[in-house]
Amino acid sequence: MVIKNSNNNVFIGEGNLDNKGVYANKNFKKGEVVIKYNLKLLSEEEFSNLSDKEKMFTHTHVGKLYIYSEPERYVNHS
Repeated sequence: MVIKNSNNNVFIGEGNLDNKGVYANKNFKKGEVVIKYNLKLLSEEEFSNLSDKEKMFTHTHVGKLYIYSEPERYVNHS
């Protein structure tokens, strides 16, 4: 499985987060932005309606709940 993002700089392939991971599709220059995070703010009700699988891609910051979009939800530290 390979899914490219809209600018084709990265793609989703096999990985460790829900069996997916984000990979570079080009050589990036030092300091160049690889991926921008588009976190969606969730209400408590929206969060409680998420599946356990989707809850894996949420983050709490300063008491607010967010969910990661694709492809950034599959980024890891490798």
